[in-house]
Amino acid sequence: MKKVLLAILAVILVTTIWILFAQIREQSYEVELRNGLLLTCFYPQLQNAVDCYYGPQKGVHVNNYMGEVLSISHVQCGYYITLCIYPYVGPHNTVGIDEVTFFVNNSGIVKQESFEHVKDYEYP
Repeated sequence: MKKVLLAILAVILVTTIWILFAQIREQSYEVELRNGLLLTCFYPQLQNAVDCYYGPQKGVHVNNYMGEVLSISHVQCGYYITLCIYPYVGPHNTVGIDEVTFFVNNSGIVKQESFEHVKDYEYP
């Protein structure tokens, strides 16, 4: 009887763990989708911010899969969004880490609020 009870408890435990991991994977995928979408939507503004900081002649680029959304907050007249980006040169040689904050008003107009260069990387 004890063996049957232990087997049933083991099956319940394994099933519960499997369900929890499936939910975590799904939430993680949704975060990746959100990050990619927002980085894609803000791509022109992000590239402009990087050009202003590094200089357009350096050939530094950004993309929608090398970054993340750090925060989004709502105020009465719009939204603040802070993005962390990893600008690169050449075949994706990261040159640094930057944080850019934008304000998007309720009409959809985007204004860069701040640009913070967080870290430098050496590249060949």
